[in-house]
Amino acid sequence: MWLSSIYIQVNNPTLQSRLRILAQEMNCELLSGDTSDIIAFPFFIAVVDRNQVGLKWWNTFLEYRLETSDYLPCIVIDDIDKQDIVTRKKIFYSDDADKISRLIQREKKKLTRFNIYYTNPYIQRVKMEIAIFWADFR
Repeated sequence: MWLSSIYIQVNNPTLQSRLRILAQEMNCELLSGDTSDIIAFPFFIAVVDRNQVGLKWWNTFLEYRLETSDYLPCIVIDDIDKQDIVTRKKIFYSDDADKISRLIQREKKKLTRFNIYYTNPYIQRVKMEIAIFWADFR
């Protein structure tokens, strides 16, 4: 399920290990794969090295985000100076493991937030059941 999946494509064993520990603490799973999987896999946040993904697939990913209005957060960890030519919405640039961890935790909290509005007793009961369901994702 995309709400509990973090996509990573990095060639940094230290960062991979740190993200694996963070994912376990957050009850999430790490996904990684071929370069095209950045579009294929469902995730709530991605951590990528554009050197690993390849600039061709990276630009395809940015175009896909623009066409579908899919602005799920993505953290870029490389030091490529070339600017992204399509869009930069919800794309963060950092190679600091602490900052990456904080960004992932912040974005996950945004997804688990659920507002409840009461209109009558029957609707209240149904919405409370939904709120409990959403609380399980924390």
